[in-house]
Amino acid sequence: MKWKIKALKNFYSHVTRERLIEELQLKELTQVETFELIETILQGKCSENLKYKLYEKCGGNPYFIEETIKEYFKHEIIYFDGELWHIKADYIDHVPESLQNIVTERLKRFQSEKILEIMACLGNEFNIKILELVAQTNIGELFDIIDKLIRTGILVERGLDTFAFKEGITREMILSQITEHRKRFIHKNILLTLERHKEILKIPEEKLAYHAYYTGEKEKIKKYSLNAARRFRKFYAYEEALKYYKWYLESEEDPDNAKEATIEYADLLLHIGDIPKAIKELNYYLSKFGDDAAILNKLAEAYSKSGKFYEAIESIEKAIKIEKKDLYILRKAWLLIYGEKIKEASKILEEFKNKENDLPDLEKAYYYNTCALLLTEKEEFGEAEKYFKKALALREKLGNEKGVANIHLNLGTLYANQGFYQRALEEFEKANEIYNNIGDKRGMLIAIHNYSDTLKYIKRYEEAINGLERAIKIARQIGDDLSLVMGLGNLASLYIDVGEYEKAEKLLVEAEQVSSNLQIETLNLFINQLFMTLYSRGILNKEEALKKDEEINKLLPKI
Repeated sequence: MKWKIKALKNFYSHVTRERLIEELQLKELTQVETFELIETILQGKCSENLKYKLYEKCGGNPYFIEETIKEYFKHEIIYFDGELWHIKADYIDHVPESLQNIVTERLKRFQSEKILEIMACLGNEFNIKILELVAQTNIGELFDIIDKLIRTGILVERGLDTFAFKEGITREMILSQITEHRKRFIHKNILLTLERHKEILKIPEEKLAYHAYYTGEKEKIKKYSLNAARRFRKFYAYEEALKYYKWYLESEEDPDNAKEATIEYADLLLHIGDIPKAIKELNYYLSKFGDDAAILNKLAEAYSKSGKFYEAIESIEKAIKIEKKDLYILRKAWLLIYGEKIKEASKILEEFKNKENDLPDLEKAYYYNTCALLLTEKEEFGEAEKYFKKALALREKLGNEKGVANIHLNLGTLYANQGFYQRALEEFEKANEIYNNIGDKRGMLIAIHNYSDTLKYIKRYEEAINGLERAIKIARQIGDDLSLVMGLGNLASLYIDVGEYEKAEKLLVEAEQVSSNLQIETLNLFINQLFMTLYSRGILNKEEALKKDEEINKLLPKI
């Protein structure tokens, strides 16, 4: 072994002396180049969220990017939905083992600089004025340290008095080496400093909430997190909003305060299409604090969106027993219509007829919409249209964008049922535009499904297929399995109509797999009926057709 080392040293000495080698300093990749490298490594398109998170973590360091992607893949932190690579929302991040020695070696010369710990706790990006106040260190000394860190490639300058870790991995490594007790101490010190200078430095609520969370001070977490969640929601930053709602609810023990936040949290989860999580959070409140009418009302809404109408009716009936509100009773009528219990729904709406003028605008709009749905079921289309338009006018007056979009959906369905396909398409387009503007992915899915279904009736098959493929893509992105099954089924139905039987079968196989986890009988019936159509009309397979017929007969009594 010794002779090999000696030979290697002689070789290196020779090529250096004779200038046969040249040392090249590789430049870091730009953001655009980094995004290209990420998609090259993964051999497919990636979501913007995944690309930005990797860039923040690894900067433009190609080796860091490659090793982090390997680590994410190994621990299933990233996943492919058939169209794009995504990163899970609730992943636990860490520094890949293969990079720990490299980062530790880089930080070794700064081990005595405790200021690095404060920088890391401040966040990936920090302001030197805040650092000066927290560290109580002369600003000249701070700039000297920062200059060294920039020259070493640990920090970069982002703007006037603003600096950031060049690679988020470096910050993660520093944090991993600080004890939990010391981290809490640093975050507490930062929080107290930010609170003292909140007005002068214009510190946003989310910064205060962040440091409060890592101090573990429940009262301060509650004080700042809910406002931060509402602020992020207002600006459509839903992922951040959900995080702060979660932090707030983990700390809140008062039933009334928790109720308000839980309803907002569940409403946002429904808004982005995460129906199972919304149901879980609402049921958690009930298990912790007991039955509450408002929570049960929201739970009924969540169950209805997942297609579980019996559970929805059960929840709303519990809500009505606790508090006999007009809105809850109207929701029950709406659920009964979708459960095809027309007589019961008619009876409820008849009772509201005499007090229609006394209803507040919110309840009156709901009443008009429910009446219109009932009239549509009775095929009294002219009267139904009048009631939908009355509901639309009220919701526009109230500024209820989601409610307005819902009425456009209902009008589109009404026109499609009468064969007025162009008018139906216009209404679905209006609904989709509103849902898109407010970031309601699930609403977009319904609008796209209805639009594509209408295109199918007028034989614009290519456009219908493109629309359903887009809907399937969105459903995968937001993890809405119910909408995914509906999309796969509707696209399979379309492929059966155009004679693309193998494509249809492939889609139905996936739909059946996803549907089996949802345990919704109506959904299983829908898929089995499509299989039956496929095997009796397309891929002629008598044996499979009989199997599906047996499944259908088993399901029918349960529905």
